[in-house]
Amino acid sequence: MSSGFFLRRKKIYINDIFKKIKIKKNFIIKDIKPLYLSKKNDLTFFDSIKYKSEAILCKASACITTNKLSIYLPAKTEKIIVDNVLYELAKALKIIYPKADIDYPDLTLKKPQKQKY
Repeated sequence: MSSGFFLRRKKIYINDIFKKIKIKKNFIIKDIKPLYLSKKNDLTFFDSIKYKSEAILCKASACITTNKLSIYLPAKTEKIIVDNVLYELAKALKIIYPKADIDYPDLTLKKPQKQKY
């Protein structure tokens, strides 16, 4: 997600995103990645039991998950317990990448040429 395509806000702390949830260690989020790509200071999400093998090896600093699935995450990963993982993920993405959902037209494209077939 940090490919340079989306413009991200500067220095977003984990407590700025999840204000109602008590989080032990406040840190700057580098990026939001899936379980298997996550590293230190990344935020990830765990929403289905079929990703259990990836969750056990998770290296992210924090993970959005449910109470039922949180037992599969490593102890060093901060567990952000929510009811709806994908909804909370969408809210976090909107805060970190505020203009990612806006589709700007590509003005560099040329009009197609009409040809006889």
